Amino acid sequence: MNKPDNAYKYLASAVERGYNAFEYIKKDSDMANLRKQPDWETKLKAIKSKANYDESALNGIITEEGPRQPEYFYLCKSGVALNIGGYQIDCEGKGFDRGKWKLVNGDVKVTFQERCTPEYVATAAELKAAESQPMYEGQCPTGKPKFVGCAKINPKENYSDRNLTREDVRAMFTPTSGEYVAMTFAKFKDGKEPKQCDPNFKLKGLKDYIVE
Repeated sequence: MNKPDNAYKYLASAVERGYNAFEYIKKDSDMANLRKQPDWETKLKAIKSKANYDESALNGIITEEGPRQPEYFYLCKSGVALNIGGYQIDCEGKGFDRGKWKLVNGDVKVTFQERCTPEYVATAAELKAAESQPMYEGQCPTGKPKFVGCAKINPKENYSDRNLTREDVRAMFTPTSGEYVAMTFAKFKDGKEPKQCDPNFKLKGLKDYIVE
């Protein structure tokens, strides 16, 4: 139709959703007019570089902003995923959810199998004092944290799982200036992952609930 700008736009959209038959593009009759454009090679290279990424590019921390507290998703090289959010961020015992993540056709699928949070033990006086205080969502549990290890997550009660589309990932990598972005991405500082990223890691005490 001799509309190269629109053609480039739709080609970029297809690549973003997983189209990768770049060898076929070189002979596809539908692309014949595009291949005649003087900027064809430059445009195609830019489309490919923006759309393609692998697991190594996603090794880091995703911050998801919330109405009260953000949530943090740690994507480890080993395929282990960690989630910290809600009252865990500010409370003494902290804690995290642990599971796996993988890249599927450009989408990031994150699932969690276990919840590693302490049990809080309160004295009668602390419980009585807490009863007289107004309750608010996300407040820390009453008492002191006690080590209890991890527990399996009931899939029906799991709110940490995420399925990030290719568009979600692209938005994290290349946020539009001035536009609110619900999720942002950052590589691990100095490339150092928390110890909980180790697939063989086992909690041994209260300090192991804290992801650093």
